[in-house]
Amino acid sequence: MLLLGERIKELRMSRKYSQKELARILQVSAAAVCNMESNLRQPSLLMLLKISRVFHVSVDYLLDNQPESGYFSTRGLSESQIRVVNYLIQAFHNENGQQEMQ
Repeated sequence: MLLLGERIKELRMSRKYSQKELARILQVSAAAVCNMESNLRQPSLLMLLKISRVFHVSVDYLLDNQPESGYFSTRGLSESQIRVVNYLIQAFHNENGQQEMQ
């Protein structure tokens, strides 16, 4: 089970962000990102929300080591817009599956 800081570092590296780039996105110092990743400081609740939104994962995933579920917020979208998003996600999954078989 990964600690919170290790999870943040794993997500940052998977997106190929430097600590400095992530710090700019989160509007904190690079030292703050380093301290979070090293588990020297715990992010605030608001910072956890920012991190979850940047990486499109749930706060549960960050805190509880739940499998990444491809979390995307649909807040503010209409039902028809949500259906379109779900259709596109399914189409991409189908396309990726066909590419793996080739």
